[in-house]
Amino acid sequence: ISDFAVVISILVWSLVGNAFDEIPIEKLNVPSHFAPTFQCCDASCDTNFPTECEGQAVAYGYRPWVVDFGNLNGKAWVPFMAAGPALLAFVLVFLDDGITW
Repeated sequence: ISDFAVVISILVWSLVGNAFDEIPIEKLNVPSHFAPTFQCCDASCDTNFPTECEGQAVAYGYRPWVVDFGNLNGKAWVPFMAAGPALLAFVLVFLDDGITW
């Protein structure tokens, strides 16, 4: 049971906190539906609505769920520079897994 102590504690105190309405508890504000929240100013979706779009009444749309890995925004060197640390992390995890049997 000690393996699940944190989960059990969160569940118990969440139930206790919701059982007593007269005790004010600050709760996290969450949206009513699950959707992307980054609103775009234009089709490129590089700017955030409304802070970077003065004079625009409504947002162009939302950032899509699926990331386009082909659009590197002119930074073609990023995958090559990320490959080195990724390879080192892979080797570290692989060797650590083999050593600690």
